[in-house]
This record gives sequence, structure tokens and C-alpha cells, in this order.
Amino acid sequence: MTEKRKGPRLATSKDGQLVTFRGRPILPIMSIDEGEELVGVWVTPDVPGVGFYKLIAKRLVDGRCEWVHFTQRANGTKDKFYRGTLEKESDITRVISAINKALATAYGPEIRLWPANDMDIHFVDGVVSGEEPDRLQ
Repeated sequence: MTEKRKGPRLATSKDGQLVTFRGRPILPIMSIDEGEELVGVWVTPDVPGVGFYKLIAKRLVDGRCEWVHFTQRANGTKDKFYRGTLEKESDITRVISAINKALATAYGPEIRLWPANDMDIHFVDGVVSGEEPDRLQ
């Protein structure tokens, strides 16, 4: 029997030090645990004054699909998180369609999620997009 984690998982570097950004611990946007698999990453073109909208999805061990949608600002900070779980991985297309409809309403048809060819993913190894993190001793 595996033990359930309590509380959020904090980012640690390869040497085991807690990684912080501006003095606050970093929480991974999405962790991929043993037996889970990345389904895909989608990103919009740069929206002037806003940044990028991103969607990350993973397949859970039980076959369901978990996703997170968020905004990444020009300075690398991320906010406005929305999360969900789908019964089937194929339902991610419905999530993408709904997000694209909202983006088109707000910014026009040219702003939509596209599969990320150059995945802007930072693995929990002490690297942070934007400013360099400081470390707790």
C-alpha cells in the first residue's frame, strides 16, 4: 500500500535544497508521478500586455486525464490557474475547444492554443522560468 502525500509538493533541486522564488517556496504546476505520462502541452502566441496562455495535460495511472490551464506573463510568472480531471484522455479536445472559443472572443481568432513544438517546461530541478531562484539554506 502506498502512502498518500499530505499537502502540496514543493520544488527541490537535484541536491535536495528547497527552491524558492522571491523568498517563497515554488510549487510545481503539474507533477508527473510514476506510471503517469505527459499527454501534451499547448500554448498561444504571445498576447501583448498579457503573455501566453498554456495548457498541460497528463494521463493518470487509472486512464483519466488531468489538466491545468494558466497564464505565463512576460516576466515568467504564472497565474490564473484552472485545473480539471477528465474521464477519458480524448476529452482534452473539448477542453481545448472551450478555451479557444473564450480566447477568440477576448482576442480574436488568431489567438488560440496550438501544440507546443518547443515545450516550455521546466522540470523541478531548481530551474525557474524568468528570474534565477534563490535557495533556502
